[in-house]
Amino acid sequence: NLVKEAYERTRTEIRASHILVKLPRNYKPKDTILPFSKILEARNRVVAGEPFNKVARELSEDPSAKNNGGDLGYFSAFNMLYDFEDIAYKTPLGDVSQIFKTRFGYHIVKKTASRTSKGQRQVARSFSNCLS
Repeated sequence: NLVKEAYERTRTEIRASHILVKLPRNYKPKDTILPFSKILEARNRVVAGEPFNKVARELSEDPSAKNNGGDLGYFSAFNMLYDFEDIAYKTPLGDVSQIFKTRFGYHIVKKTASRTSKGQRQVARSFSNCLS
């Protein structure tokens, strides 16, 4: 089933944005209260109508969110942690996921677009002529 799922996902690229609230290393249950409250606040603000990118810039602990508003661009299977990929693919287009946890912390994801995969390409260039 996982092979079939992965194959189907490689045929479609999705674009998503996320907000991350980190968990401390070697955290204990009591250490999750503040991070969970913060991600819950983020989700509630987005669901209430605030722009996702604005909330991401203010609350996300992913350093790139300050510049990209949480936008991850297009990706396909095998480009993200499986738990993250699974939620991103299962979230309906335009919706915000429920809160979920990975080894990095708590997340919410908003799927913003979907397209047929362009596939992967590798390009190599020889510079041997340039060195002579």
